[in-house]
Amino acid sequence: MGTPREHDPEILSNRLLTYPGVESRFGVPAAKRLHIQMMSEKWGSGNPNANITDLTNAFYDDHHYVKWTPGVTVSRDRYMRHSCTDSSSGNWPVITGEWSLSVADSAEWNSEFTLDRADAVEWYRKWWTVQFLGYEKIDGWVYWTWKVNWIARRNDWRWGYKQGVEAGVISKKSSECLRGIYLDLFNIMTEGEEQQINIEFHKQLRLPYSESPGGRISAFNFQL
Repeated sequence: MGTPREHDPEILSNRLLTYPGVESRFGVPAAKRLHIQMMSEKWGSGNPNANITDLTNAFYDDHHYVKWTPGVTVSRDRYMRHSCTDSSSGNWPVITGEWSLSVADSAEWNSEFTLDRADAVEWYRKWWTVQFLGYEKIDGWVYWTWKVNWIARRNDWRWGYKQGVEAGVISKKSSECLRGIYLDLFNIMTEGEEQQINIEFHKQLRLPYSESPGGRISAFNFQL
């Protein structure tokens, strides 16, 4: 069940069909029953498990566009903070079935987010990286679309994977997505935010974590 009305707690809780129960009544063997996928509880449309008695083949989806996420201030700083600390915890197993590098409609071409800035590719590459790492922690992800035609007569590569690769924002090899990219975020974060991000980052890359003698964690702006 994809993208029901968002932030309506009654949709998934009261209206999701109970496929497993139907299959049980018809004697369908467990190995041949359908896999079902629905939006996770994080979507805000209720508890997807409310009427499902057998969750053996249940799978969940989390569409995550920062541009439409409530409570996130529209700025480079806040977008990056959100993507570094956001959690997909909850229903499991889960994938991020939709995401992109698009920003709030009102800010797409302002002085901070425009693709014409000299540092646009560098910043969007960093933002791609932190989102990619977060979604790799779960059971996978699907980018919004493979390619797009120009949007409003502009080559807006924030929506198209192929265009993002061509622009130098997305690496052709996931193992190289961090190569040469400095994630120097600590100068804008509090100590608590810095620590949370560094711990999560080390977990994702399966690296040992340690604090510096002064109590601050080791530098985050390193290079693979």
